[in-house]
Amino acid sequence: MGKNKTVVSFAGEGFVKVTPNQAVVNLTVNARSNASPEDAVAAQCKLKNSLLEFLQRLKVDDKNILSSGYTNGPELEYDSTKHKNVETGWFLATESVTVRVETALAGKVSGGASKWAKVDGTTFVVSRTLARKTQEEATEIAIADAEAKAAKRATRLKLTLGKLVGFVEGGSGQTPQPQMNRQYSLAGGAEAHSDSQSSLSVGEAEISASVVLAYKLK
Repeated sequence: MGKNKTVVSFAGEGFVKVTPNQAVVNLTVNARSNASPEDAVAAQCKLKNSLLEFLQRLKVDDKNILSSGYTNGPELEYDSTKHKNVETGWFLATESVTVRVETALAGKVSGGASKWAKVDGTTFVVSRTLARKTQEEATEIAIADAEAKAAKRATRLKLTLGKLVGFVEGGSGQTPQPQMNRQYSLAGGAEAHSDSQSSLSVGEAEISASVVLAYKLK
């Protein structure tokens, strides 16, 4: 074969199951008034402050509470006879709030927050730290898988493998996004209490890794 010896490659995959350790709770704080926009804003602000006080009692870090999508103004509804949106005479103030907590607090946040907000859903995710650790485990499994395939194929095809000359991790080089695509929704209600807790099933996430090992043939 001369100096340019043939190179052969073997792909390996690794999969690791992991229990999500964080929950993202999506809330909407709504207030409605038929008096004035200011009344709706004031009512919404009161609800939001009560929600934040509740989260503080649960020792949720401020950095894990994100407010977005704040709107206020007249309430509109579609009038099929006029073929356009018309004002109802009510005023709305609405704000989206996302709360990230450890999974142990997910049920308490979802259940308790419903006193002041609509609970749009709870998604369980794997934190970056746990994801990196699990990704390393999956990569080790992928390397072992590729090595086993290399040995098996070499025996089957009567090849003699030489020096390892190439290693590619992850295929496209992108880190898999470790996130559960399972969502749980709870209906908000005025009868909920701040110490209520909903039972949520966390389930499992799967983190994968892929590698390619390249060998020269002897």
